[in-house]
Amino acid sequence: MLGDTLRTRLLVAGILAAALVLMQGQLRAALDAFHVVETEAGLALVPSAVIVVIVLLLYIQDRRQALRLQRLTAPPRPVSASSIRRCSTR
Repeated sequence: MLGDTLRTRLLVAGILAAALVLMQGQLRAALDAFHVVETEAGLALVPSAVIVVIVLLLYIQDRRQALRLQRLTAPPRPVSASSIRRCSTR
């Protein structure tokens, strides 16, 4: 559908920013609820959730880079005769 380009990433970032603005009230209520749970239980949920999200994003980015590098360094696949015939008949 959409390729992994700078424009696609900017589009996704814009959509996420718009969603955050639209859901600002609900997000504030959720953060307030987290704060209540944090103070009652003595936990730090929001900072730990932020750390988990950052680590997950770094992992996904690293995985993409590894796959991209693997595709670039992989030897070219041989072309079969049947695929040549299919392309020439179109």
